[in-house]
Amino acid sequence: GGKFAYLTSTRYTYQYTNEISTLFGGISGNMSTLYISAKVALEFPTPCEGVLELRNTSIESPELPQAYEFRQAISQYPLRFAFSDGLIPEVCPHQNETTWVLNFKRGILSTFQNTMKRFDVDHNSIDVDVNGNCETTYSLEGARETSLIISRKKDISSCTYRYKHHSVLQTTPYFFRNNYQPMPIMKSSSSCEMSVDNYVYKEIICEDVHLFQPFSSKESGAQTITKQIFKLHSETNTTSEKQDDVQRRSNLLFDHNQTPKVVSGEIKATKDLIKAMCRLNVIQPDFPDVFTKFINTARLLPYSSLFQVYNRASSICSTGKRHFMDALPMIGTNAAIAVMKEAILRNTVSRDIINEWLLVMSFTPRPDLQTINIITPLLKWKDADAQVYLSVSAIVHTYCRYNTNCQEQDEITNIVSFLENQVKSACLRKNSNLENTEKALVAIKALGNIGVSTRTLSPALQSCIEDKNQPMEVKIAAIEAHRRLPCEEAKDYFVTLFRDQSQDTELRIAAYLEVMKCPSYNVIKTIKHSLNEEEVNQVGSFVWSHLNNLLKSSSPNKVEIQALLQDKDLTKKIQ
Repeated sequence: GGKFAYLTSTRYTYQYTNEISTLFGGISGNMSTLYISAKVALEFPTPCEGVLELRNTSIESPELPQAYEFRQAISQYPLRFAFSDGLIPEVCPHQNETTWVLNFKRGILSTFQNTMKRFDVDHNSIDVDVNGNCETTYSLEGARETSLIISRKKDISSCTYRYKHHSVLQTTPYFFRNNYQPMPIMKSSSSCEMSVDNYVYKEIICEDVHLFQPFSSKESGAQTITKQIFKLHSETNTTSEKQDDVQRRSNLLFDHNQTPKVVSGEIKATKDLIKAMCRLNVIQPDFPDVFTKFINTARLLPYSSLFQVYNRASSICSTGKRHFMDALPMIGTNAAIAVMKEAILRNTVSRDIINEWLLVMSFTPRPDLQTINIITPLLKWKDADAQVYLSVSAIVHTYCRYNTNCQEQDEITNIVSFLENQVKSACLRKNSNLENTEKALVAIKALGNIGVSTRTLSPALQSCIEDKNQPMEVKIAAIEAHRRLPCEEAKDYFVTLFRDQSQDTELRIAAYLEVMKCPSYNVIKTIKHSLNEEEVNQVGSFVWSHLNNLLKSSSPNKVEIQALLQDKDLTKKIQ
């Protein structure tokens, strides 16, 4: 048996309270408090699947007029989740569940999560929950009457995937040695006392404290304290209803995507801000503030409203259109991307502006399927060039980074198929001219950017590599287009290409580099054998130098390949 034994025929109802206090300098008189309470109902249709429902929700705050809307949204849909003896690896929200509601429910489920192997053995792990990926310590504190008392403490400073900066620029996180991270702005602590009785939670009490460090003195300063309490209220018999098919999957990590708000007066506010920018000179100190306010206000506008402002910007004031055009790529919403796309397709903006817009679009941080649908027509634009293809492919790649099943979606496969056909038509032509070469290169590089594999993609790229009429740059690009595809897909092909000493030197080196992106023991042995028999000095020298550099590298991500290269004979050969 496991740690928990929630019954499949029982509904467990917990009384949930959450008190959030924000105060300054430790003075309770200068404090703002938000109080939330609800009945949290848990059912388990199977031992490995749970359903969370919130009922009788109330929210108390002197400055919260939307309390009714909050209650309605929180209680509208149940949330299914995977349950593996305390671990909650996956949630399956309703298709229409909004981001902020799902985040709220993630917070509740994060409180319930317990990744201990056994209650009587202290446990350290990296838990994935609404706080991020955090180092977590579980310990058995003892017994209280018939209940076991478990302590759970999180090292918030160790958490990754926790923060988000709202920017039109895309960033890539780099995690290395947490103890060398710069001092965080927030000093946070998180601790819970979990009471388990008869293999179910009887009570959970959690307290999180967040202190804003720059203006704090020791433990006093601007801080927010969150205290959550779950108390088992009742256990009632129930019959589980048949669950609908899973519509989408996610995990407990906080989703930083902003939920669109209802537009009320933003069009007028946007026009007023354009007028304010016209009155100010660009170099005046107040201009950046107005410009930023305009961007933030325009982010709330739907496409129709934003396009209306775009069309009328020049009539609002003399420099209104210029200010709008400068701000448009910074807005970063689907509505803004759609306005830019329409302006491009209608040829109402200059080529310089188009290139600037495409460059910014390619860094869209979190595109969704709507974004993909918006940008797809750009590929068939009569004036589409390399900038268009590469920008669209970059957006598709970003989408696929966050949606691992993207290769199953028609919107993505249609784009990949379109580019594949471009490659095939360019590579099948016997007389290759400069225009064909350019088309082939652009389409191949775009496919390489996307990194989505299809059944016909590798054969299409290999036909370009093997075509004697193709210039070398096209062949090299076709090899490099595999850089984001699964390693196993064409590994044998590239090993064979590398070992074929009748092939062009540049082609063989490119094939070698492609193979070495995912080296295995057998691959290293094959390369060693080839090195012993290599007759082309340029290839042998390159491989020798490359392996030698890998062996001496101090980069942390080269440790695995260095272990593979420790073969004595091979080491002797390359030193």
